[in-house]
Amino acid sequence: MNTEKKLLNRMQAYCARAERCRFDVETKLKQAGADAALCERILQQLVEERFLDDERFAHAYARDKYCFNGWGPRRIALELGRRRIPAAVVTAALSALQEGDDKPEDTLPQLMERKLRTVKAADDRTRMQHLVRWAVGRGFEYDRVMKEASRLIQNADAEEW
Repeated sequence: MNTEKKLLNRMQAYCARAERCRFDVETKLKQAGADAALCERILQQLVEERFLDDERFAHAYARDKYCFNGWGPRRIALELGRRRIPAAVVTAALSALQEGDDKPEDTLPQLMERKLRTVKAADDRTRMQHLVRWAVGRGFEYDRVMKEASRLIQNADAEEW
């Protein structure tokens, strides 16, 4: 059985390597065999020592998933919700994305253009379905995706002539 001090040191190292949320650390503690009271004491100490901050995690997670993975706001919100981040914190993280230079609405056309080049479907309807399914799965709004996909398919057809 792990002692409280050992578990605390392990979780401090775990949090120091990358930004973590309370849910991730709690899961790790339970895997290590810590009971609920011990988990709560360790989590409280990590928060007090600023190793753990859900708001900081949410902002970093949203920024990274948007910039490096090309995720849209809906997917980011869903994943943060799975990590039990409060809705107000998720909203703040997403609005911070909207205030940046590179807004999700601005990158959707570029991402979809790049994806359209890799779609190997023969007819427009299948290409459209593939593109829409891909973009919605990435977390972008359906209406916006449909408009952009229609525009891209029409432009692709015009360029072929």
